[in-house]
Amino acid sequence: MEITPAEKFEWFINTFGNATMLGDDHLSMVFNISNRDFDVDVRHKDCSSSSPVTGALAVEEKVQGLGDGFKIVNATFEIVSTEIENNEMVWAPSTDGGAIEFCVVLGLYLDTQRTILLYFLETVFKIGVDMTSGFEITTIDIIRTGPALK
Repeated sequence: MEITPAEKFEWFINTFGNATMLGDDHLSMVFNISNRDFDVDVRHKDCSSSSPVTGALAVEEKVQGLGDGFKIVNATFEIVSTEIENNEMVWAPSTDGGAIEFCVVLGLYLDTQRTILLYFLETVFKIGVDMTSGFEITTIDIIRTGPALK
């Protein structure tokens, strides 16, 4: 479907269902958003870190139009296990594995240069990992905060 312009005062972000694991190395989230300039960042678990997490969690986005000024963003996060254990921003070790803790931020911008963030949604993840027989995802805990005006 065609991606059509959003109404002047339309700022909307919602998720379609829960995040899902695709095997042990990809996490998928689907968002329904207003047709605005946007970005998806992976940040430290406190969501306030100004620098995105890089290397350990790679992001790929696919965008599809819904019409009426909305679009779907399918964000897939590749969990790079060899980088996770060396990244203190996201890895919390334990005796038999650890947890991957991070925040996904989807932001809508007022301008095409993405300098004026107007609306955003933060989702905090804690993914349990068993390292006793390789790299196996055991649990996923999600703390979703509501969309907010900046």
